[in-house]
Amino acid sequence: MKKITLIIIALLLANLGFSQSQRFVEYTEKISNQFEKGDYEGAIETLSLAINEMPDSVRFYSMRGILLDAFQMYPEAIQDITKGLEKIDNPKEKVSFLVNRGGAKAKIRDYKGAYNDLIQAVSIDSTNMDALNNLAVVCDEVNKPDETLKYLNQIIKIDSSYMPAYVNIGFKYQGLGEHKKAIEYFDFALKLSPDEPLAYSNRSFSKLKTNDLKGAMKDINESIKLLPTNSYAYKIRALIFIEKKLLDEACRDLVTADKLGYTQQYGEEVNLLKEKYCIVFIFEPIKVQKIEKQNVTFEILDNEHKPIEGATFRVKNSNSAIEAHTEINGKATLNLKREAVDIELSTMDLHTTFRLIKGADYVKVYLNKKQVVYYAGKKIIKKAKLKIKGN
Repeated sequence: MKKITLIIIALLLANLGFSQSQRFVEYTEKISNQFEKGDYEGAIETLSLAINEMPDSVRFYSMRGILLDAFQMYPEAIQDITKGLEKIDNPKEKVSFLVNRGGAKAKIRDYKGAYNDLIQAVSIDSTNMDALNNLAVVCDEVNKPDETLKYLNQIIKIDSSYMPAYVNIGFKYQGLGEHKKAIEYFDFALKLSPDEPLAYSNRSFSKLKTNDLKGAMKDINESIKLLPTNSYAYKIRALIFIEKKLLDEACRDLVTADKLGYTQQYGEEVNLLKEKYCIVFIFEPIKVQKIEKQNVTFEILDNEHKPIEGATFRVKNSNSAIEAHTEINGKATLNLKREAVDIELSTMDLHTTFRLIKGADYVKVYLNKKQVVYYAGKKIIKKAKLKIKGN
């Protein structure tokens, strides 16, 4: 968040040419102070008060939109930026709004909407490098791959020191499978900006693809150190761990990537990787009389009073995926058509195997005791020891 904060503060303090009343200046100074103190929620509240008091202030909509985008509240950010756009008459003043709205749309995979906003921005100002850069990124997503390098090379002609263009040219060659060439562009980007996390993460992926696992790991760790909220970086590190056969570490990173919003922004790859590599608990089948349907509730606890959130229970080899994730109370329920099933149960740190016995409708797993307890109704019908692997 530190890097984003500095960018937003700069935007807050920038003179966009709008009229500034005394009240406007007071609000702006208060918001800037809140950013400097790290009080981002307070800044949003102040911006909301400012908008209520001065609903025609274009700049406050812009500020709040940028802040909401930084907190991954993309629909809300788009709404604020759109309201600001509606209040602007001068086309040149619309460019930054179109660039920001196009960027937010891309993050929710509305690539067509993003492309339209960015094309409009470039048509107003063909030298705006942020607009050209974002437009180049979106082109591949709207089946216009031939335009990507055109816009990126146009940026370099305008300013050869514009670092993001080199990152995106490298990413383009990466997508074409030309990883050695991609690495050259990432190297150049890092010469221009040695602390650019996206250059490190992308170079890491290309090094992985050229079998430089040591270099790939070094780069991705540096990227995560610089930008620990980047879900894409955790996916890349998971791929490195998978290549090194370290599946526990890979699964931890895949879970982190998912929690940081990977699926929302990039698609289903992380979920597919988790499904393939993160099978942990396996229940062996037993022969029992077939029944129509039964609910089995599972509860997983670190000790008597510490439930574990986020563990996954899944029926193995079912025709359609049957799975449930534990809530904050450590509980998850599976709706089963038969009692004898294989169950996969995973957490970030450990795994075990045990059998779902006939007649059980409630199962408690105690990690500290390495024990599983089976219930029918509210009565304990069996206790068993667990063999746990992991932390």
